[in-house]
Amino acid sequence: MVSRTFSTITIDCVLSSVAPQYQADGCIYEISGSDRRLRTPGFLKAGDWVRVRLWLPNDDAHILIRLAEVRWVRNQWVGIEFITVDARERARLERYSEARRKEPVRAACDQILIRA
Repeated sequence: MVSRTFSTITIDCVLSSVAPQYQADGCIYEISGSDRRLRTPGFLKAGDWVRVRLWLPNDDAHILIRLAEVRWVRNQWVGIEFITVDARERARLERYSEARRKEPVRAACDQILIRA
C-alpha cells in the first residue's frame, strides 16, 4: 500500500479524554498548495502519514505531532500512532495527562483516538 505523504494531511483536534487512552475531537484537512479541503475519516487509510495539531483544553498553544501514522479507521474514529514528537511537547502532554487522570492506569502516550 502506498501512503500519502504526511505533509498533505493535517488533523487539527482538541483533547477530550486522557484515560485509558488519549481521545480527541477534530477535523481532517488535505492541504495542496494554498487549498485546504476538509475531509471525512473515510478519506484516510491505514498506513497514511499525517501531521497532528493537538490542543489541550483551555490552552492557546497546540502540541505538534510532526509525523504520525494512521493505524485504523472505523466510522468516525481514527486510530493514530505518534512517530515524531518533540521531547518538550511529549513532556507537556504527559504532564497534562497526569494532572487530569482519574484512574491509576497511565494513558498510552504514543497513540490517540480521534473522532472526526
